[in-house]
Amino acid sequence: MADFLLTYEGMRWSVVTGRYAGRLHVSLRTTSVDQHAGRALKQILGGGNRAGGHRMMAGGSVEVGQGAPEKVWRRAEEGVARAFLRWRGAPADARPEHPFREA
Repeated sequence: MADFLLTYEGMRWSVVTGRYAGRLHVSLRTTSVDQHAGRALKQILGGGNRAGGHRMMAGGSVEVGQGAPEKVWRRAEEGVARAFLRWRGAPADARPEHPFREA
């Protein structure tokens, strides 16, 4: 899905999350060969979380917990999205968009 989102005109980065086995899995992709998605995702997820990758693609995960309530999952997803925006240098009041997430 992260690769597919990069086909949209003007897209340079995509971040996609998925839930599995108590972990929030994160895929990060970029079209820029001048960036390093693996290092970026390590910074975005912070210490203690799993992350790695290469220049244009990276993956990682954050422990949320088996059986965690929906609000905990949403908070984790929002945290990843906000951390990505901060890493990209977005204004402090920037809000992530989730156009493909169920309402």
